[in-house]
Amino acid sequence: MIVIGITGQTGSGKSIASNVFKDRGIKVIDADKIARNVALPGTETYYSLKEAFGEDYFLSDGTLDRKKLGKTVFDNNEKLALLNSITLPAICSIIEDEITKELVCKTSKAVVIDAPLLKQAGLDKLCDVVIVITSSKEKRISRIIDRDAISYSSAENRILRQNDEGYYVENATKVFSNDNTADQLISDVNKYAEELGL
Repeated sequence: MIVIGITGQTGSGKSIASNVFKDRGIKVIDADKIARNVALPGTETYYSLKEAFGEDYFLSDGTLDRKKLGKTVFDNNEKLALLNSITLPAICSIIEDEITKELVCKTSKAVVIDAPLLKQAGLDKLCDVVIVITSSKEKRISRIIDRDAISYSSAENRILRQNDEGYYVENATKVFSNDNTADQLISDVNKYAEELGL
């Protein structure tokens, strides 16, 4: 079984690539989905976030106010680092457990980790293949605005808080551009999946 990491800057189109593998019957571990679950009320991460950021970042039903926290951390590098220091260990632990289960069960030829912070979290070390999706700044901003319903300046600020493209592609096994159509990216990734025997 091979472990494939898919990463890239926000708005690049990682989910399009990971869905190609999902459609081919490959197990996909979505780090963003895990990130939401590790902060649910009652979890250790939930209480750590409450202690670190305060009650103001939690809604009346007790759940984390992700929109407010997102705005804060993308405006402040120290707060972003604090958030990552709390959430990444929990996220990585779950991902490692998921990979172990797949190795034991042997139900798939591969497992995909879809993670924007693949390299920062050290998850790239678990991967046999690292796929990076790239896209121009303007296209990424447009996608973030559509996806998250935020302003141009907020979307641009999120991009500025991330590492540049070179950081992601430096040790990539394969790089795909998503500057054309989604169909083109899907076609390119499908061809690569076939090369990998998947």
